[in-house]
Amino acid sequence: CSVELPGLVRIIPGSNFFFIPVFKNVFTISAKILRTVFEKVKEHSGDPDFAVQPEVLSLLSSGDFGRYADTKGDMNVCFISNNDITGGNSGSAMFNGKGELLGLAFDGNWEAMSSDIVFEPDVQRCIGVDVRYMLFIIEKFGKASHLIQELKIEG
Repeated sequence: CSVELPGLVRIIPGSNFFFIPVFKNVFTISAKILRTVFEKVKEHSGDPDFAVQPEVLSLLSSGDFGRYADTKGDMNVCFISNNDITGGNSGSAMFNGKGELLGLAFDGNWEAMSSDIVFEPDVQRCIGVDVRYMLFIIEKFGKASHLIQELKIEG
């Protein structure tokens, strides 16, 4: 895998096939993205696939991401890598070359499904949820700062 997030960004080239609009392979929550999220939630009101708890919308719209924000104050939510992912890998930890946790694998592109037979690093992509977003949700939404205090978090 060519992903390195701590200093933010040495993510593999050409990974944005048709997935996520180009955000330099890191999907962040910014004012522009929040407007889109709010529009989608409103547009699909009543559809459980688009339901977002009001507390989450409030947390995200506050823009107060604390120590989990990037240098521009935005929240990194997920990233794309060329890790091998297939059915059953969702939830697997994703580490960099130094053994630091970057996030958890949660999806792949359609081309990734052939990896049961052969891995094709030029086309297969894995989407990982950023560990900083997970920690933010645990601390702020889950109100479990006591769990965060038990972790050894650097950076």
